[in-house]
Amino acid sequence: MRVATIAVDCVSSNLAQATNIADQVRVDLYGSVGSLATTTNSPMVIQSIRIDGTNMAYDMGSEGTEYGVFVCTVNIKIFYVASNPSPVTLVTNPTPPAL
Repeated sequence: MRVATIAVDCVSSNLAQATNIADQVRVDLYGSVGSLATTTNSPMVIQSIRIDGTNMAYDMGSEGTEYGVFVCTVNIKIFYVASNPSPVTLVTNPTPPAL
């Protein structure tokens, strides 16, 4: 089983709305199942999705010239199984590349 870690930033001009967006992300992901794929890998089957926590912050904007925004980050771990696992080669004491 493999794990993918994703951080979803929920941004708003007020704290209540940023928190509501983050809550909706958590609700929508709860109990999700299915598969996912990238352009370079074969499809992967999701085993479980876990919310790994949330963080709240206030972003002041660049050099104080912009209005700040509230950011509520939802940290997500997706546990999945690749249908066609990619081969991995482990090397002990590899030779560093030439400069």
